[in-house]
Amino acid sequence: MGFKKIVSLLLAMALPVMNLNFTGQNIVSAEIEVETPAYTSITEPISAKASGSEALYRDVLNKLYQHVACGWTDYTDTFRTNGGYGTREYLASQGITLTNNEFSYQWSFYESGRTLSQVGYLFFDVNGDGIDEMAIGLIDDSEAYDLYTYYDGNIVHLATSGERDRFYIGAENDVWEIASGGAMYNIKQYYHVSQGKLQSYEVYVQDGANFYYGTNYDKYSGTITNKRSISELQYDSAVHNHIDTPFTPLSSYTPLIASGSCGTNINWTLDSNGSLVISGSGEMYNFYDDVNGVVTPWDNYKNSITSVIVKSGITNIGDTAFINCTNLKSVSLATGVEEIGFAAFDGCTNLTSITIPSSTIRFGGYAFRDTAWLKNQQLLNPLVVVNGELIDGSTCYGEVTIPSSVICIDQGAFMSNPNITSVSIR
Repeated sequence: MGFKKIVSLLLAMALPVMNLNFTGQNIVSAEIEVETPAYTSITEPISAKASGSEALYRDVLNKLYQHVACGWTDYTDTFRTNGGYGTREYLASQGITLTNNEFSYQWSFYESGRTLSQVGYLFFDVNGDGIDEMAIGLIDDSEAYDLYTYYDGNIVHLATSGERDRFYIGAENDVWEIASGGAMYNIKQYYHVSQGKLQSYEVYVQDGANFYYGTNYDKYSGTITNKRSISELQYDSAVHNHIDTPFTPLSSYTPLIASGSCGTNINWTLDSNGSLVISGSGEMYNFYDDVNGVVTPWDNYKNSITSVIVKSGITNIGDTAFINCTNLKSVSLATGVEEIGFAAFDGCTNLTSITIPSSTIRFGGYAFRDTAWLKNQQLLNPLVVVNGELIDGSTCYGEVTIPSSVICIDQGAFMSNPNITSVSIR
């Protein structure tokens, strides 16, 4: 048999008793035996930090990050008192709904002192559908405390573990569960992930001196589907290969603090580092009207924004989108952005770095007024020209000659400049 940890009764008395009805009776023992799998450890190339998967499971990761960061003091555990652990379907048979807001009670009861560098997450595509599943656990352990998948457009919380119930990531496109109901009562159950569920395909049960094989074990009824007797040697040999890939610590994860939409097909996210990312396709909204003035979806966070990244697919920056974001320092626009709207970055006094692609050929008035970037450009040349458009000449004086390379002149480029005596175009 695999190595077994003996947990003393002093600890066990403080914990709920797992109702594994191998013999139709609740099992209470002077010793609680948790079997640690004697697996053959292998390493597989799993993406420990896939940005697409992080985005997919971001809501769960954000909640986990918050709970760990504050020592789970903000989390109300409802699972430990009612014995809530196991697969989603088993919990449902007990009248317990496993949601994405719930986590294994091991976190708040046993692991509340763990730090962001000790708790981690792991992505793995166990069912081969091209979309990762996610496990969360301790980075120095191989056990998954909670398992998730993506099915039918939703994140599904597959399973949650208890102190006598553990889940592991198998190397044979499966998930396995090791559970114990006492010194001589153990199960090893193996699942595939299909249609948003953990579906059992193999189980090995030790009931005292008796050993059984089947295709499913129902913890609630104690029923083994397709049950047949096996030898102790066969039971001991029923160990699948286990993927031994380290979890990515939460300390390397950057949680979002806000998100929303800023166009018909455009979304924005703001992380705790102050990076606002705009993605999607089409045109951003304009954020100024004569009735309400300037109203942006990130108004409540504008002082937290330090960088703006506009991804491919976006065609414009809306009017007054980032007006008076005084802590904004850098802006990166992907190729495909054609227009920067009126006063889009007006008053961004600390904005020093802007990446403007050659596709950007239209600039609204005052797009960069009072930015550090514009002041630096004016020092290089009082006629500030970007992609053939003269966007600013407010510091020009005397006779001004506009080069023939200028295709158009921005509205307001020379407004309120009393120092110009004449303007000519070559």
